[in-house]
Amino acid sequence: MIHGYQAKCCSFVLTEEGEKWSRAWISRYGPERNGTTLDATSFPIVPLLKPDTGELWLLGQPILQFKHPISNVKCLVEEFHRHYWARSIDNPFLKLSHIKGIDTLRAAVEKLNRALKGQLLHFRIFNSGKTVGWEIQLPRSRSRTEAARL
Repeated sequence: MIHGYQAKCCSFVLTEEGEKWSRAWISRYGPERNGTTLDATSFPIVPLLKPDTGELWLLGQPILQFKHPISNVKCLVEEFHRHYWARSIDNPFLKLSHIKGIDTLRAAVEKLNRALKGQLLHFRIFNSGKTVGWEIQLPRSRSRTEAARL
């Protein structure tokens, strides 16, 4: 099924994949931020996984390249990609077992955040390991004592 929209100035057609993406975007940001009320300086920052090159991109720049084709870190990032970068998803490793799944997620998030150190993208575990999410974190400013030591 293909959905379309026509306005006075333009029209477009959504494929089934485009419709799924649109619904995910609206559910993440709410209908009040459906693109019509955002001002020119406000836009969502969403990571991008390029599966063909194994690269994770943010703001038009590669921030991580996966060297191992099969890893828990890559599986986690691919799961976010499959969910159109929803702010949080269910722990994908819980399918294995409850305790092992939580430990696997914790290790993957720690390794991923270490690899992304100094980047804006950061991952967190919620609900005692049942869900995992991502966020954009601005670099922390140095405290006065840290600045004084430099």
